[in-house]
Amino acid sequence: MLKNSEKNQRMRNFAFLVYPESWNEYGRFDLVDMLRKSGVTGYCILHDKDVKKPHYHVLITNPNPLDYNSCMEIALKCLCANGVIQRVSSLKSYARYLCHLDDPGKYKYDIREVVSFGGADYNVLIETETEQINRVAEVIKYCKNNCIYSYSWLVDYCMEQRKDWFKLICNASYGRVIKEYIKSNYWEECRRR
Repeated sequence: MLKNSEKNQRMRNFAFLVYPESWNEYGRFDLVDMLRKSGVTGYCILHDKDVKKPHYHVLITNPNPLDYNSCMEIALKCLCANGVIQRVSSLKSYARYLCHLDDPGKYKYDIREVVSFGGADYNVLIETETEQINRVAEVIKYCKNNCIYSYSWLVDYCMEQRKDWFKLICNASYGRVIKEYIKSNYWEECRRR
């Protein structure tokens, strides 16, 4: 729950709970459809194997900060529990919590149960740093094995063939490492000739 002082701050990432039982008085209600129509990005999952009664966790990850009233409007349209939203300070931690990936005492939900909306990619978000570094190594190895000396060629290839790599190279840090590798590999090749 947000403190009064936090209600004046804008939020990119926030979360709330939704209990399916609250939909009874509204008849047919499609939470995912409502989230998609809201125009925000994020994830949701039904927790129906917990000790608590079945509930949805909804995580909104908007690229642009929203004011408190806009956040609350989205949550209320989705029939959030008790009209409560929560600011999310660690997006990766909360995303991993959706499936209890780091909670050994809780039921582990399959990551395929998470519904993404608004263009969000759950698999990329929950990757550990080690997994991301391994994917960077995979891209570099591909560049080396295929004599890729043009970053623009790699970008085009990723956009068309490897969306998972495209998101990776769009990350400023990882993209810079890959770009510098391609450039220096080209210089080394020219020097050998």
